[in-house]
Amino acid sequence: ARSSAGAMGPWQFMGPTAQQLNLRTDKSIDERLNFGAATDAALTHLERLHRLFHNWALALAAYNAGEGRVQKAIAAQGVNNYYHLSLPEETERYVYRILAAKIIMEDPGRYGFAIPEDHLYPPLTYDEVQLTLTQEVPVRRLAQASGTYYKVIKELNPWIKGSSLAPGTFRLKIPAGSASRFQAAMRQPEPAAPAAGGTNKK
Repeated sequence: ARSSAGAMGPWQFMGPTAQQLNLRTDKSIDERLNFGAATDAALTHLERLHRLFHNWALALAAYNAGEGRVQKAIAAQGVNNYYHLSLPEETERYVYRILAAKIIMEDPGRYGFAIPEDHLYPPLTYDEVQLTLTQEVPVRRLAQASGTYYKVIKELNPWIKGSSLAPGTFRLKIPAGSASRFQAAMRQPEPAAPAAGGTNKK
């Protein structure tokens, strides 16, 4: 998910906010697309906003519009009650949409969301492994180590932007049941690439 303003991922972080929350965003990795890491960051961000505003509605408004914009509105309008503040239309709708979603999720059947079990997506199953790399590793090698395909690794880990994983420590999703095989394979040195050219024998 990408907004017209450049916010990315399930929790719609702009680049500077992501960096403040220790989500890595560079040419090879964008952890805003890592569902687990981004969700942890979103919760941390919301908790911080709640400590700042002492109110969940204001915290949610600040999550959407930015804390500076909400602080300026409070100072200019002389009220610190979300429901009495004039804010951008998108932000005013945002909090009500969250409240509506919460109410529906507490009793979906009451609101017409009685989805038959056979129409539900099955839970995504995978193993998760921690991986520390001291040098760049091709995604192809990660796939081979877990007995799967390049495409599968990219689909399970959309935060990997290119065809290789940069140095660092990561939690990688791989096909279910492949963790032991993967860890054993990654302990082995990567096969050396064949030397370019050759020798001419007379």
